[in-house]
Amino acid sequence: MQQTTMPAFFLIFVFLLIPAGAVAESAELVPRADIFSESDRNLVKLSGNGETVSFVAPSQGGEAIYIAPVADTGKAKPLTAPAQRVAGYEWLNGENKIVAVMVREGAASLVVIDAANGKETKLDLGAPPVRIERLSAKRPSEVLVAVEGGYRIVNVKTGTVSLVWLSHAFDRVIFDSRFIPAVGEERTGGGFSLYRPKDAGAWEKFLDVPFPNSQFSRAFSVDEKGNTLYLIDDLDTDTAVLKAFDIGTGESRILARDPQADITPVLMVDPLTDRVESATSYFGDMRRHYIDDSVRKDFEYLASLRPGDVGISSRSFTGDKWLVAYLDGGPVRYFWYDRKSRKTEYLFLSHTALEGFPIAKRLMSEVKTRDGLVFPAHFYLPAETELNDKGRPAKPLPTLIYVHGGPTVAYPWNSWYTNRIFQLLADRGYAVMRIEFRGTGGFGKKIADAGNLEWGKKMQDDVTDAARWAVSNGFADKERLGIFGWSYGGYATLAALTFTPDEFQCGMALYPVSDLKILLDQSPLFWRIKLGDERTEEGRKHLRETSPLFFAERLSKPVLITHGGKDTRAVPVHSDKMTDELMSRGKPVTYLYYPEEVHDYRLADNWISLFAAAEKFFAGCLGGRAQPAGEDLKKGEFEVTADRLLLVGSR
Repeated sequence: MQQTTMPAFFLIFVFLLIPAGAVAESAELVPRADIFSESDRNLVKLSGNGETVSFVAPSQGGEAIYIAPVADTGKAKPLTAPAQRVAGYEWLNGENKIVAVMVREGAASLVVIDAANGKETKLDLGAPPVRIERLSAKRPSEVLVAVEGGYRIVNVKTGTVSLVWLSHAFDRVIFDSRFIPAVGEERTGGGFSLYRPKDAGAWEKFLDVPFPNSQFSRAFSVDEKGNTLYLIDDLDTDTAVLKAFDIGTGESRILARDPQADITPVLMVDPLTDRVESATSYFGDMRRHYIDDSVRKDFEYLASLRPGDVGISSRSFTGDKWLVAYLDGGPVRYFWYDRKSRKTEYLFLSHTALEGFPIAKRLMSEVKTRDGLVFPAHFYLPAETELNDKGRPAKPLPTLIYVHGGPTVAYPWNSWYTNRIFQLLADRGYAVMRIEFRGTGGFGKKIADAGNLEWGKKMQDDVTDAARWAVSNGFADKERLGIFGWSYGGYATLAALTFTPDEFQCGMALYPVSDLKILLDQSPLFWRIKLGDERTEEGRKHLRETSPLFFAERLSKPVLITHGGKDTRAVPVHSDKMTDELMSRGKPVTYLYYPEEVHDYRLADNWISLFAAAEKFFAGCLGGRAQPAGEDLKKGEFEVTADRLLLVGSR
């Protein structure tokens, strides 16, 4: 790549050149370092009796399991000695004990921990443990553990370990409540096949799920006797549905469906009977589908207490006490709930550093495209935003359109990895619009297939239509409208600035794709259906016409590009070439290159330094607030292509 690179500290000098008054700064902003802080309460669970809460938290450079009484979580204390990693843990049914997979000195082991005194007992499984497969009310003193090469049943009282014998090497096995193998899953060329046990340990195939159905289908669990399989699939439907599948006869019935969205592979299962009680789908907000109507009133009550989607993270052994997770676009808020007394207690936030800070208002809307498709969208608005009688901002705001990655996978709506950025930008005075579009997953096969050969075309029209909807409905100020996203969203950002250069005032493309031919060369052959066929003249023409790289001369608004040097999904050459093309034409481009990062940046310091630059960039283009860069630009490891850095478009 032909580029001019500067060390990170060069940014500090450049920021001094931005005209005085161009950027509004405030000492009352939520610190970006807190926004990008790691969660210090992970894998939160309830004890068997529902009176103790546990979680994994940092400890002496590693991790430990902490416990606290529900009545006073301020008394949380470490139960275990520090480990490099807690790979998973569960409270044993009917026992005041925890079983955990702990990684110490580079090796994983299964330990049983007495919650009364913290005493640990290490168990020899004959092979390294991989995960805790399941517990069962039928076998309260035992745990089924997946190990390298098979499965083990462990009796925590006696310490005895039993081998689970399987005559077939499956990729996955589903066990019933007796720890008897009920369904075997074998991956086959992008799809999967399901097997049932026969006499004398033999297995027979009873269902094939081919690609592309396998993208959204999953065998989830079985009932307590292993007769009924709970299966999510779209074999005979547009959107994926939840089925009860009789393993013996092959007959099935639909338990839950949503005509607009796929049922997600996250089911609520009764801990005593193994029956599925509810399922969820997402069309913007969570939609809960009730199979067992007895839990409906609980969710209706919990939804009435505070805004946000209601999730259940854990339950007591008998199911009468719940650990409730409120998902409102911010960090997860955990509450304890007693079903009998209808009593709730606030426990804590998943990120202690953000306790007490205001969060953005999150509103859901439906947007219709120019050809009649309907998609959900979330707006994240500054906490202080005044709403009119229509529930919309009293006056238009500087707005950033966010386009997610994928795009063919169902992208999570309540992921803090994504939502933290919306919260940061809303805190800086922007409305953030998280949109959907054809070609993405989660909304059925018709919507997914509608994106075939439409990268840069109808898929891009959907982005434009959403932005125009935001303007016409009073959310966004047309003169202060930007766009950003990562992976496919980075591609859509570059496409917006080159194919529709008058729609947006600026954009930020994180690890984007710029040349679809490069992406196709590194993708499975079926991607030709999505992108085009490089083997034909027409296909090669189409790939070029939909690649922003070849339209760099059209870009007129500032763009901030960033890429990781170890990205193997969207390789760095996409950003290298795009930056070269823009710089050779004197276009307003800034390129922050993180040599040690992968696809979807991992390190908090890299996010902090990136947004120290991005806040200045957006403030200069759109007029929002920015936290002073300070020492944050010294964090992380990155290089800067400095031509016209952050200056063009400053207000």
